[in-house]
Amino acid sequence: MTSIAIIGAGLSGLVLAGQLQNSARVTVFEKSRGVGGRMSTRYQDDYSFDHGAQYFTAKTPEFRAFLEPHIATGLVQEWHPRLVTIEHGTMPKELDDTKQFYTAVPRMTSLCKKLSAELDIRQQHEIGAIDRLETAWQLTTTNGKNAGAFDWIVSTAPALQSRRILPDNFRHRRELASTKMAACFTLMLGYARTSAIAWDAAKVVGSPIGWIAVNSTKPGRPIGHSLVVQTTNQWAEAHLESPKDEVTTGLLKDLTELTHQDFSGATYMSLHRWRYASTPSPTGASYLVDVDSQLAACGDWCIKGRVEAAFTSANSLANVLRQELT
Repeated sequence: MTSIAIIGAGLSGLVLAGQLQNSARVTVFEKSRGVGGRMSTRYQDDYSFDHGAQYFTAKTPEFRAFLEPHIATGLVQEWHPRLVTIEHGTMPKELDDTKQFYTAVPRMTSLCKKLSAELDIRQQHEIGAIDRLETAWQLTTTNGKNAGAFDWIVSTAPALQSRRILPDNFRHRRELASTKMAACFTLMLGYARTSAIAWDAAKVVGSPIGWIAVNSTKPGRPIGHSLVVQTTNQWAEAHLESPKDEVTTGLLKDLTELTHQDFSGATYMSLHRWRYASTPSPTGASYLVDVDSQLAACGDWCIKGRVEAAFTSANSLANVLRQELT
């Protein structure tokens, strides 16, 4: 049976592995301790923070069909936030958004954990080199460990990381190089008492902050009052290497000025930097595949930095690879 190595256990990697596991011997390599990529959740005591993807929508029939069984079991549920726009010096304005907002329950990671349950996933295996043997590709981890030989290699890591990992003879290296991804900071705040905020989520205008969510208003979340504050990509790119304390202090100050509330006294506070958070310049193709070399890449960055784009990219590539395998 054909062997396939998939690098990355975010949504794209998990969807791809799930769709190919009956057609090939599939192994997923993930550098982190958990699965999910940017569909991530951090939790501490009574607090829970979806510090990557905040929600997802379902616009295509294929993604809706994929979600349907998970909606039926309650693993995926709608979130109906009181949504506003805010900017400095003005009152919040209610935003009438007709999109259906979905989230995994009880954490954003829950969907990816479900998808990973029956897959062969090697966690804490960061691939550092891919070398051609006579009839296969040899994977080696960054600490020099032999990770095995495979017929096909697919990278679902962010575009820049995929370019570093995939061999020089991958014919789509130019497309990987032209794909631009942007950073984001996420500030997580937990409070013993509920704040006086009269909304659940806010799109912010004219500020280093781009999004604020009361994460504890999402379905199935713990009772602790949890806020997620995310920066704009432009501000994050300009402050990417700034000290974390400096970033945190600046965001707290801006949050207070935007909402006219005191956010000191948090019982939990943490800052996370996403180096590859969104895709201002996507690849432009749903996936990248080199049939002759048996190398491929896919991810949300091929289309747009969204959860549905991650699924669409992997689903499209899976259709092509199944044809090749048969």
